[in-house]
Amino acid sequence: MRNRRIVYQRNFNSLFTTFLFGKADYEFDNRYLLSATIRRDGSSRFGKNNQFGVFPAVSAGWKISNENFIKDKAPFISDLKLRAGWGQTGNQEISNTAVYSLYLASYAGGSPTWATSFGTAYDIAGNGNGLLPSGFIATQSGNDDLKWETTTQTNIGLDFGLFNQKLSGTVDYYIKKTEDILVLPPYLGVIGEGGSRWVNGASMENKGWEASLAYHDETSFGLKYDISANISGNKNKITQLPDEVKNNYGGDGLEDNILGRPINSMYGYVADGLFRSQDEVDLSADQEGKGLGRIRYKDLNGDGVITDKDRTWIGNPNRV
Repeated sequence: MRNRRIVYQRNFNSLFTTFLFGKADYEFDNRYLLSATIRRDGSSRFGKNNQFGVFPAVSAGWKISNENFIKDKAPFISDLKLRAGWGQTGNQEISNTAVYSLYLASYAGGSPTWATSFGTAYDIAGNGNGLLPSGFIATQSGNDDLKWETTTQTNIGLDFGLFNQKLSGTVDYYIKKTEDILVLPPYLGVIGEGGSRWVNGASMENKGWEASLAYHDETSFGLKYDISANISGNKNKITQLPDEVKNNYGGDGLEDNILGRPINSMYGYVADGLFRSQDEVDLSADQEGKGLGRIRYKDLNGDGVITDKDRTWIGNPNRV
């Protein structure tokens, strides 16, 4: 316990980070572009087994507008570039104390000898003489295996400009995968003290596209103006959860869970309008509190009773 007390009393306000960074660029004939980077990051916020992470990235571009077959046959194309990229980034945005087992000495008010106390001080001798020795309570369990949250993104895009850049735009498609998401999940009360524990708890994927178009011109009397518009679309889904919690996020508690569905998907009963007449009340499935003016729910499994088994996935909050 003495060693644990020393760990608790350390100053956790400081964050120590280190990184090594390398970058290389290559260009040939103002047509072909290549760039690569690599970095090795270290952070005191992670466990001793995974304090460092390596994050590479590479991108390439082709200036098609500088090719002779464009210059000679399509001079109205002032800019046309095809590009692609792949790269990884790390996230360390967690508490400075996330990897440690934490203990608290709480000298609560009142007399622990003669009154209820929720602190850790205890009068072993029973003398009630004021100055009491204190024990410790566990407030967090450590995790030496905690590691960097990693996002891997792949994208391909096209930039174009027409009529001496009067009309320009971009089109992009991307796939973004985030793994080992850093979370502090809730825990069952039966675990008791110290159940709070930071983990790498989930993975998700985003796929989407973006497009923009702009028009730039000038009137005969010198007024310059720009008109632009953009549009985008995105699909999100949870791709991995720890086995011990994956059925706690909606679903039937068995195999029907949030995996493969968008983050924050809503799970519940399907509303089927209101009870508008006594006949509707009498002929509908049994449900708690049913009556005129109340919400009527669909009996999805057809057993005549509205229960937990009549819940389903009812909404995606990310869709607009």
